[in-house]
Amino acid sequence: AAIVSMEKSIEEEKSALMIHQLNSLLRQKMKKKAITKNFFHKFMKKIKEDVDDIGTMIEREREDDEEKLRNNQKLNKDTQTLETELQKIQTHYSNKQNQAQIELRRKIRKNLVKLSEMSTTEIDDLMTKLVNNMAMVDEKIGLEQARQKRALDQRLLKRRQALEYIELEAVNDKQNMDTRVEKFKKTVSESMADSGKVESYSDDIVKELANKFDGIKKYHAKGYNNLSRKKYDSLANSRLTKFSKLVEKQDMEISELLKTEEKSENTTDFIKVYHDLITQHHMEREKLCEELDQNDIKEMRDLEQERTNKENEEMDSEVEKTVKNLTSRTNMTSSEVARIIENHKAEMENYNVFFFFTT
Repeated sequence: AAIVSMEKSIEEEKSALMIHQLNSLLRQKMKKKAITKNFFHKFMKKIKEDVDDIGTMIEREREDDEEKLRNNQKLNKDTQTLETELQKIQTHYSNKQNQAQIELRRKIRKNLVKLSEMSTTEIDDLMTKLVNNMAMVDEKIGLEQARQKRALDQRLLKRRQALEYIELEAVNDKQNMDTRVEKFKKTVSESMADSGKVESYSDDIVKELANKFDGIKKYHAKGYNNLSRKKYDSLANSRLTKFSKLVEKQDMEISELLKTEEKSENTTDFIKVYHDLITQHHMEREKLCEELDQNDIKEMRDLEQERTNKENEEMDSEVEKTVKNLTSRTNMTSSEVARIIENHKAEMENYNVFFFFTT
């Protein structure tokens, strides 16, 4: 999606600058009486319509092809291949957009020859300037595209690292529960042996506790899934709102610039001013994306940590309940039970310290 957005922005910039360049060049001809004011306005209106029509047509075709890919059952199971195929579509339609602009320039020249009173030499001079200016645009866009690609790669790297961390947390979470059971088994077995109690109860007690732990995990997993979906929807809506506000602000800035520079005849200066503004907009969006990504990660981690804390509290409580029940099942004394609880807590504290420094 980020790559598609980047390519779309590039196409919009090219179209806007091409229209502005032609507008400025023809305005100069109008001032020199080479064309009439009426011809100038009618011709530019038609060109703008053509540019809009081309953009709309290509965008519709691209969206249709992308939808077909996303509805492909085989590709839905292979996200990497899907992304590759989507990128191929994007490249295809970017090339198609470039070819359409070349064809449009040919059409512009043909119509100027046919409809205007300019000489062929004047028209060729105008078209040469237009082509040269658009080559300058392509060069600037190429550099910005490379910068955007680097920024996107960095952002995707951070997201991959965050996902890897989440996956590691899930593994550690399972390991933590298994370790709790093992530590409890070790503590109970040693305590029973030390006190000369019957150790045959140990396995049954440990199995019961493991089942209770499993029940706690399943209960909170279900609740977490519901909460995480709601949180995800909330974050997505917040992201959309913030992005919409930013895009609205940026659209106004572009509109104001185009109004201010509409009658400008210095085509090369405008290319720089417009491109610098678009680059600034790209960087603003990248900054917002990064801020939102970091916030999303924090929010989801906080939610996960809250679940983990509740699970740990309930598992600690179950350990104490289980150990206290040993007095009736094994004739252990209250002091022996208390010692088991303390030993288990000490084991878990040592494990948590070790776990903290090794992850």
